[in-house]
Amino acid sequence: MKQGHPLTKPIEDMPGDLLSWANGSTLQGVPKGADQIRQYHPTVAIFDEAAHLDEFEAAYATALPVCNRIIAVSSVAPGWFWQKVRT
Repeated sequence: MKQGHPLTKPIEDMPGDLLSWANGSTLQGVPKGADQIRQYHPTVAIFDEAAHLDEFEAAYATALPVCNRIIAVSSVAPGWFWQKVRT
């Protein structure tokens, strides 16, 4: 995997919230909250434990106009994510 998709530099030399590959792809960690995601224009947004994010509905709405794909995964919890999954 590492040979087929090399990083631009050793992982130890990258900031803690960013990975970049030689093909130009990047992975950027973003703190939770709708105001945080507004700083970026992601192609794909991945939300982990979406049901437990206080501002998930607002963050989803912020990401929707700019993302080609939104992936949200979570364990069960009541709220907007649960309602969205059930409909």
